[in-house]
Amino acid sequence: MPRMDGGPGACAYVAGRGQALCDVQRPRGEFGGQLRFREAFQNQRCVIPLAGSWEWSVREGVKIQVRIARRHFELLPVAGLWNCVQTLDRPLKSCMI
Repeated sequence: MPRMDGGPGACAYVAGRGQALCDVQRPRGEFGGQLRFREAFQNQRCVIPLAGSWEWSVREGVKIQVRIARRHFELLPVAGLWNCVQTLDRPLKSCMI
């Protein structure tokens, strides 16, 4: 069974292409080390279920859009950060991947 936690052996299925991307090298988060995200990165992590995600890929000099999703329309769990701030009238809940 492929791992979906991002560790060694993790796979992502590319919808419509019939191929799995296994042991994909995942870059470290671009925002995780910045001061404004430091507390959330340490204390406000979450898992966000997605139906799929779109990424850009360049093949032979042509930029194409690739959809990444799990087989059989299962949800794709991805790492995220959450936050809740008080606005003038109500709490505002937000998240990012």
